[in-house]
This record gives sequence, C-alpha cells and structure tokens, in this order.
Amino acid sequence: MIFKKLSVALAALLCAAGLGAQDFRINASGYFNKDGVDVMAFNDFYPEGHQGGISVLMNGHRVASNGDIRFDATPGQWQPVPKQLNRKVEGEKIITTLCFPDSSRHFTGFNPMIYPDYRVTYTVTLEPQGKGFLVTVDLDKPVPENLLGRAGFNIEFFPGDLFGKPWIMDKKQGIYPQQPNSPVIEQESYVYRSVGDFKPERALAADIDHLIDKGYSPYTADAVIAEPYAVGKVFTSRPDDPYSRLTIKSLNSADLKLYDGRMNHTNGWFVLRSEIPAGATKGAVQWYIEPNVVPGWTYPAVVQTSQVGYMPNQSKVAIIETDRRDAPLVGATLVRYDADGEHFVKNYPATPWEGEFLRYNYLKVDFSDIQEEGLYAVKYGDSKSPIFRIAPDVYDRGVWQPVIEYFLPYQMCHMRVADKYKVWHNYCHMDDAQMAPLGNHIDGYSLASNPTSIKAHEPVPGVNIGGWHDAGDDDVRPTTPPASEQRAAASRRRGRPPATLPLPSATSSPWLMRISIRRSTLPPSTRRITLSRSTSLTARTTSSSRSSMVCSMSSPATTPSAATSPVVSSPTPSVSMPPSAILPMPPTVSSATRMTAGSIPTAATVSALQPRLLLPPAHSAA
Repeated sequence: MIFKKLSVALAALLCAAGLGAQDFRINASGYFNKDGVDVMAFNDFYPEGHQGGISVLMNGHRVASNGDIRFDATPGQWQPVPKQLNRKVEGEKIITTLCFPDSSRHFTGFNPMIYPDYRVTYTVTLEPQGKGFLVTVDLDKPVPENLLGRAGFNIEFFPGDLFGKPWIMDKKQGIYPQQPNSPVIEQESYVYRSVGDFKPERALAADIDHLIDKGYSPYTADAVIAEPYAVGKVFTSRPDDPYSRLTIKSLNSADLKLYDGRMNHTNGWFVLRSEIPAGATKGAVQWYIEPNVVPGWTYPAVVQTSQVGYMPNQSKVAIIETDRRDAPLVGATLVRYDADGEHFVKNYPATPWEGEFLRYNYLKVDFSDIQEEGLYAVKYGDSKSPIFRIAPDVYDRGVWQPVIEYFLPYQMCHMRVADKYKVWHNYCHMDDAQMAPLGNHIDGYSLASNPTSIKAHEPVPGVNIGGWHDAGDDDVRPTTPPASEQRAAASRRRGRPPATLPLPSATSSPWLMRISIRRSTLPPSTRRITLSRSTSLTARTTSSSRSSMVCSMSSPATTPSAATSPVVSSPTPSVSMPPSAILPMPPTVSSATRMTAGSIPTAATVSALQPRLLLPPAHSAA
C-alpha cells in the first residue's frame, strides 16, 4: 500500500511538471521530437525484426526499440506478435490499439507462430510528461494464470552498440557483456502450457511436432533463458554518455528486469521488461521514459557518392543528407588528391532534391563536368564524402568480381568451401531434399497435395545438390537464383547486362557467373574447373537441373586444348589445382566438381535454365 501511494505521488508530480514545462512536441510526421531526440509509437511495425512499438532514437542512433507486450522475456523471430488494429493521435497523445492473437499467423503463413490460448485487446498510450514520456498499457481482460510471469511489456536494446558499456539498476551497476552468460532459468515452454485454436479456415496448417522437432527449436527456446542481470524500479542505460543516456522507471508494482536475449536466440537483443501483474487491466503497465536531450544537437551532414567511382563521361551527382532544421549551405566543394596531398578543384551549388525522410532533408551536387582521371572527394561544411575514383577502368576490378570470387562460392550449399587454409563451411544439408509433408512450413513454403509416388520424409533422388544458403541463415534458398537469372536474361536480350554494367569484351572477365549442375554427359569421375584466386569448392554432381552457376567443365581425361577451351581469359590470375588438391568427398559422394568463373552466358543459355525440378522417370507425376 505504501509503494502504491508513492507511485501515485510520483505520477502526480510528473503530471504537474508536465503542465509547467513540456519539452517534447508531436510533429507533422506523427512522432515526438526535441532537438536530437525522436520518440515514436508504432510508426512502423515489424516486431520479429526488432522494429516498431515504442522506439527511442537519440542523436542519430536507435537506442531502444520494439516496446510492446510479448509472451516471452526474450522473444525471437518466431514468437507470437500482436496484430495492430488502430493508431491515432489525440492532442499530444499517441494511442495504439492492438490484439492477440493474429490468427493469420497462427500455425500458418510465411513464419508460422504458435499463439497461447488468450484473446486480448489492449492499448498502448504514449504521452509527454516533464522531460520524458508516460507509457500506459490498458488490457480489456487480465492475463490468465497460466501466462502469469510470461506476459509482459518489453523494450529492446541492440547489443552491438553496447558491448563494454555501463548500465545502472537502482543501486546495482553492470557492464553489457560481449556474450550471454549463465546462470540460466529452466522452465516449461508456454507452448506446452497453452495453445489456442485460432487457425483461419481453409488455411494450410503447420504441424507442431514438425516445428518443434528434436533438440533446440526457436519455438520452445523460452524453456531456457538467462537469469536477469538485475531487478529493480529505475534503470539507466549508458549513464556515461549524454548522447545515449536513457532512464526508464516502473510506476506500478511491477519490477523492471534486464535480460540478455542472446542466451536463447542467436539474433536476440538486451531486453528490459515488466511482467503484467495478476488481475491487472487498467494501467497494467505504467512506465516513465526519459531520454537525455543535448540542447542544440543537429545531425551532421552525410555526403554520399558512388562507392564504385565514376567513368569520365558518365553523370556524377552527390547526394547530401542534412538535418531538417539546418539551413542549407551555399554549396559544396570538390577536391582532388595527388601524391602531394589535397587540392581544390571547384565549388558547386547544392540544390534541393525532391523528397524527405523523417528528420532529414536532401540536396544534390552535380559535378558531371569533371572528367579528368584521379582521386576525388566532395566536401560540404565539416562533412566529406569517402574518396572515390574517376577513371575509365572503375568497373574492371573489385566491383562485381567479389560476388563471383567470394560471395557466391561462400554461400554455396552441399559442398565444402575452403579459402586457402580457412574453411568457410563443410559439407552441409547432405540429408535434405526430403518430400515435404502436407501443410504449412516456415519461410512461406506450403504443400497442399503430393502428386508423386514419393512419400512424406522420403528423399527425392538427385535434388540434394547445388543451391545457395539463404543470406544470414543456414537453410537453402532455391528461389532467388532463378529470379536473378530471369532478370539477367531479360537484360541481355535488351542488349545490356544487369545494373547497367558495361558489357565485357572477349578478353575480359564474365559479368555474370552462375552454377548450373545439370545432367552430365561426362563419366562419373572427378571433374575440375579452373579457380580464380585460391577459393576451393568441392561439390556433388548429379542429374538435377537445379540452377546454380554456368561454368566451364573439363574431365581430367578429356581436357580440351587451349585452342578449343571455352574458358574466357580473365585479367585476374587463375589457379589450376592439381588432382591432389581436390578435397576428399564424404563416403556418400561419388563425384566432385571444382567451380568458378567460366564463359560469358548467352541469352539462350540463361533462358534454358528456367527454374524447374526434373524427377527420375520412376518418380514422375501421377
């Protein structure tokens, strides 16, 4: 009772202070601003990507984000997220109405989620008070007993900005660690406590056993979480830095708890949360958030030029991003760098560029008249662009070539990828290419019927080869390469390569490389392809037509002569590996292929490799 009176008194003092001096005002874009600090409420909505909800941006950095109700102390990508119903501005308040569940995502959809058996509609109200904000959450019904301790209001902090930086909770101090640390809390996952029945009619459903599977599963990752680093009523992040200092206070009986979400999710963030008390509805969560404001701070201008550089006769325009409150300068200066240092070249006017984004305005500087080869930079006030080149050979090396020499090889699946003595990854997904069971699966894949004779979970012959890993993930993404190939073919038919790169001559490197592991007429022996640099790839070859890279192959026994070889010469030195350098294959693999850059693909070659799946005759469609 004493604490409740103190909380009411504190809220009253904050309200009274707000009547006298309200620092933050809502702007035309629908969020609050004061000098270099912006505070948003559901201006965007992507909670599984750590974006949206209550967000605090301070002096050009997103300090805290994703403030909203969640059913996990440290949720990941597949944990339940609410559905946003309405967002409105009433005077100096932003009121957002949301609900659980979002039935369109329950056991179905691109990333199927498992919602607990709890229907609730709630509002999150953000309003300025004194030097900060009040955040109030009102529920239309209390949290059920089996979700007490699980339902709470979270706000997240990006770990990469905080390693080695301090925090304070009441009288306890700490340092954000570079890795999550024990001790841990072991508990029953909520999916074994409460699962609702919200799947839309006629929607393909995911199988819960398939989603959870064996071993670690992100769906049940709440079973083991890190103990909170601290528990208290007042939390301050970055007390050492006036440009990032943020204080959060809990105004009701719920404590604040600081968690490390990386313990149970690879892409987890630091999480500050309050659990929703039993029986609470009105004012179930009451926080006061105070970001420190540095008076007069403005965003320093950013000057963007081409990262590649410019050819002498092409258009050259720099884009300058400035704080909306800044008066534009008269112009910008182009400087040149010679062996003896920096030299003035010319002043150019900075003219407004159509369009604006949040707190930023944009200018453009056209210096297309400069054609002399050399190193340059564009200066605008105290800001300067990265140094760039003007030269006729800017595309010749280190621009698109790294995609071929590094990115594509490193992302290849079903093979061992070694770069000198460094192994990027070993053979992978060698047991995949199973026939999917009927229903919905993660990443948007669903199967309504199976017209083949292959039963669920049986391997599909000749398919577990080739392909690329999904960017940042460990799964295989078969859809992106075919789409890229179609665009490349269309560009080639129109007479220009993708991305407006100059079409190479017969003596230059290919502008596009793909791997095509197709039905081979060569004997089932080791085949090799010349590698540029020293990246070593060892892959399976089978009779699949799954799209990959167009490469020039030659069997060791039937290597063509130099006069008939289809391999186009490249300015990058290539290394022909001896047979002893070919990496050993696992016992289940009977043949291998070394791959890298080959001949320039023709439109006919590209169009002939449309995405398709060829099954052996025994498994043809019924």
